[in-house]
Amino acid sequence: MSWGHAISRDLVHWHHLPVAIPEENGIMIFSGSTVVDWHNSSGLCQEANAAEPSCLVAIYTGHTEKLQTQNLAYSNDQGRTWTKYRAIPCSTCTCRISRDPKVFWHEPSHKWVMVAALPTQHKVRFFGSTDLKHWTALSDFGPAGGTAGVWECPDLFPLPVEGEAGQTRWVLTINLNPGGLAGGSADQYFVGQFDGATFVNANPPDQLLWADYGKDFYASTSFSGIPAADGRRIWLGWLLNWEYAGKVPTFPWRGVQSIRASSA
Repeated sequence: MSWGHAISRDLVHWHHLPVAIPEENGIMIFSGSTVVDWHNSSGLCQEANAAEPSCLVAIYTGHTEKLQTQNLAYSNDQGRTWTKYRAIPCSTCTCRISRDPKVFWHEPSHKWVMVAALPTQHKVRFFGSTDLKHWTALSDFGPAGGTAGVWECPDLFPLPVEGEAGQTRWVLTINLNPGGLAGGSADQYFVGQFDGATFVNANPPDQLLWADYGKDFYASTSFSGIPAADGRRIWLGWLLNWEYAGKVPTFPWRGVQSIRASSA
């Protein structure tokens, strides 16, 4: 299992490139996320050609039969080629199964934040870092909402409140499999506040909120680092369901992506 690679100028038409991060040495490349390290906090960006060097850093789960670890890879050519770095230490993370790290820059606390799923515990764990290499556990959220299946592919992002100028809420999305409203896989979400360390749910813990009411929206993730002037949160989701994903023909492709954008 490897990371594929496609590029686009409009998020609608895509051109496929060779595999970005390949499975090697028995370590499968599970889900994760990629950030722009604008000011080289990781020390992985080349400094020769820029006054303020930046690069892309991917944080992904390396999976074996007995262990899941979070790993880094980086690119200094706008994502065309990638170099694996190493597994990253996560202080106080003793779980052998944790995965799907979503990383973003949290400006108020001036640090990187990682959200990782603890699938069978129905929790997500928040970590903080200043260099993308060394991470400290901050807090846990859960169990809450739907818990009939494993929790996967979390995401956390702020959205403006429609009709309330200057007000924002944080949205924590957690994918659930099985246990979806329509059966099988589904994407649930929680609304609340995040202070850089802890997410506080604004609703009762047993309240269920579904991002989509059909069977084909899963493993969603949003783009981090969109310029503030753009104002949108752009979100991709997998249009398939684990109930029948393995039965879908492989030609001309297996599985497609949905795209959504929100400005409020």
